[in-house]
Amino acid sequence: MKILVLGGDGYLGWPTALHLSQAGHEVAVADNFIRRHYDDELGVESLVPIEPLGDAVLAPRVLERVLNRQFHIRRSHLSDHRSVNEFHERMND
Repeated sequence: MKILVLGGDGYLGWPTALHLSQAGHEVAVADNFIRRHYDDELGVESLVPIEPLGDAVLAPRVLERVLNRQFHIRRSHLSDHRSVNEFHERMND
């Protein structure tokens, strides 16, 4: 099954995406990464450690090799319906 996890970079979204992928589903995550911006802007560190964005973007490629499954990630704000719809359509190709 193809599943799109909204807010997939969050402390709930990321483990959910990993779990679904390990269960055999083709997973994609959409997130605007705003939590990272807030931490940087305020000069604080999250109680839940956040990997640098570059590492997070590379993570799907690593997961694809380890899990032998596709894993997609897209930076998008959920209020941008065109972007989310386009991402969803690409998943269904």
